[in-house]
Amino acid sequence: MATRPAGKAGTWYPRALPELDGQLDGYLAAVPQTVNGSSLPIPGARIIIAPHAGYDYSGKCAAWAYACLDLSNAKRVFLLGPSHTYYLEGCAVTTYAKYATPYGDFTVDRSTIRQVKEAGEMADIPPSSDRDEHSLEMHLPYLHRRCGSTFSSPDAFPTIVPILVGDNDQAEEKAFGRILAPHLKDPANVFIISSDFCHWGQRFSYMPYCAGNDIGKLRRLSRAEASPTGPPIHETIRLLDEATMEAVVSGKYDAFAENIKETKNTVCGRHPIGVAMAALEHLAGESDDESRHRFKVVLYDRSNLVQRPNDFSVSYVSAPNPPFFIRWPVVTIINIILPPNQPPTPAILGSPTVDHAEASTVVENVPFPPAFEPNRLAYITARPTDGSASHRAPHFIMSVRVSPLVSLLFAYGGPANPYDQRDNGPQYGAPAQQQPHYGQGPSYGGHGYDQNAPAHGGYGGGTVEMAPLAQNAGSMAGSDPNGILNECRDIDRGIDEIDRNLDQLRMIQTRTLDDADSSASSANNRHLDALSSETMALYRSLTERVRSVKSNPDSRTPKNNPQVGRVDRRLKAAIQQYQQVESQFRKRTQDQMARQYRIVRPDASEDEVRAAVEDTSNGQVFSQALMQSDRQGRARAALSAVQDRHQALVKIEQQMVELSQLFQDMDTLVVQQEAAVMQIEQKGEEVVDNLDKGNEEMGVAVNTARKTRKKKWICLGISVAIIIVVIIIVLIYIFVIRGTTGGNKAKRDVIENIAIPVADALADHVREGADTIASDQMALVHQRLHIPQIQ
Repeated sequence: MATRPAGKAGTWYPRALPELDGQLDGYLAAVPQTVNGSSLPIPGARIIIAPHAGYDYSGKCAAWAYACLDLSNAKRVFLLGPSHTYYLEGCAVTTYAKYATPYGDFTVDRSTIRQVKEAGEMADIPPSSDRDEHSLEMHLPYLHRRCGSTFSSPDAFPTIVPILVGDNDQAEEKAFGRILAPHLKDPANVFIISSDFCHWGQRFSYMPYCAGNDIGKLRRLSRAEASPTGPPIHETIRLLDEATMEAVVSGKYDAFAENIKETKNTVCGRHPIGVAMAALEHLAGESDDESRHRFKVVLYDRSNLVQRPNDFSVSYVSAPNPPFFIRWPVVTIINIILPPNQPPTPAILGSPTVDHAEASTVVENVPFPPAFEPNRLAYITARPTDGSASHRAPHFIMSVRVSPLVSLLFAYGGPANPYDQRDNGPQYGAPAQQQPHYGQGPSYGGHGYDQNAPAHGGYGGGTVEMAPLAQNAGSMAGSDPNGILNECRDIDRGIDEIDRNLDQLRMIQTRTLDDADSSASSANNRHLDALSSETMALYRSLTERVRSVKSNPDSRTPKNNPQVGRVDRRLKAAIQQYQQVESQFRKRTQDQMARQYRIVRPDASEDEVRAAVEDTSNGQVFSQALMQSDRQGRARAALSAVQDRHQALVKIEQQMVELSQLFQDMDTLVVQQEAAVMQIEQKGEEVVDNLDKGNEEMGVAVNTARKTRKKKWICLGISVAIIIVVIIIVLIYIFVIRGTTGGNKAKRDVIENIAIPVADALADHVREGADTIASDQMALVHQRLHIPQIQ
């Protein structure tokens, strides 16, 4: 049997292993080492919900789910995803024997495939649809990366069981859940549920909005409308996703199905999630502890914060299924630290009981300092009363309590989500106007948004959830006359985000140099690495998008060219600015290494210091100096710090090389295609000239044809006249000549005086007309009608 190729490698995620390693490792490194007090991976967490968009969009969110996933006992991995390539009812299984990834192949468990196929009467996925489907493939590089860190060799990797879940009603999903429940119960099996959340925008035929932040009063926006004057559109998207996430976290399949039915939320993997929830609920009925069979959302992200109706976004969620609820100890809150740009605000806040039965219990009546603003991200430092080590976890404070859902989503440590804004925003005091309710879409069990039913035709194409936006740049002008301008606007937003990242990067670099802990595992270094990886990913994505826009012929039109040139120059300036930031950080790091070397060798010369700083052997010069030093304690600390700084310098050098390459790539595509563009333009001019000549020849041909038709009508008229004359002569002969007594003499007189002159005259006209027609026909034959051939 065949191997399914990694069809999305090189477009939706990197094909080259160094680049793919850097992206995945950067995303995984940004996940905190503990979630809700439990180390990662969470022991026993064998089922996750993770997104399947291009890694530039959803890779960071997916990393949280994969960091939580426990693969230690995995023998096989079930992959459940929606079908984006063809309309599917029921479920379908793969016909391939292996699935390829840039790292290597995964083997399909054909025995288990046959078992579930027979039990669920499942169909086979058409091979062409299987190759084009992205909902399963996008998880394989992450899965391979985690398997590589869990198992000793690829031979020990688990097999996979790929299943597409189609458009099923509630009874069918519960039936499939019961079929998969025994496999889910087996500790040797792992389940990955593939789904993005809300797809908002005209391209998804889903544009609800609620002015009063009440999802019970949704109305549908149109693309031509102005931006709402009430809360921004992304607040509605957040409310819709929160309601769906609450339904998922509840562990109740019916609650989830009812939420989808009421809100029509375009969760593309709602059917795989429904099957998984039905299986978990079935197992919960066999268990004394229902809490063991629920998902826990750990991160929520969005591709874009929508402000205008002509925009779009896709939401992403990571949710593992931990086997138990984490119960936090009773703690005493001793300090609140505001975000980095705010000064610390120490305050004794009392001794509230924080007994998190579900990691979402609120802490009420806690007096916050006057300087602390509600709805701000803060760090709460807590001292457990049972004597265990202190821990620090970010909470999103709303008024004087932690919101249950928001605490559930963000009480896990790590960097704040740059896309998610969970503040309530300005208070819109005016009551919401009565508006028509949104709800004209299909019901939960009807034809699905993601299933490509012919009657809908809404989802089957490439969208932001599947691939980076750069891949759509080539066709944007064809579908939207302002497509290139809209893309330039979106690129501008990305550059704005880079500028914000660079400001934060400078601050974190300073803190990193001042931090006594220079190890890679320190909080400052982890934050620095995560922000650097995120910024580099933005640079790569925006560079590709600018190149794609510049390769579009419409980018050179008078309307588009100024904006394309402006974003091109702006992105180049941003790349140069990042190079300057990294260059300054490198110089400061080298200065610090020089000072540390002098701690070991106070009598070292400048050449020796320079050699130590530029040492490529990761501390060999320092090690030699350490053996010659009489300051062993300080020298060893300096050696450790220098080794850490050296690793940072190596990474800076790699990033600067990549930035230089990105800068060159901005112009490479246009230079490479310049000759082809010139040839196309030359051929276009030749085509225009030939068409003009052809039009002239066609005009001559039309005039000649008209004259010919006119002369034919003349000939027809003459023929009719001759016939009429003949008829008249016959009639005269019959009724006049024959009926008279003049006999033959009278007949001859009539013929000589009337018929013969008329016949002679008609004969002359016929000869003249025939000569003219023959002359015109000969001229037409000798005339050349030339229409040039266009190659």
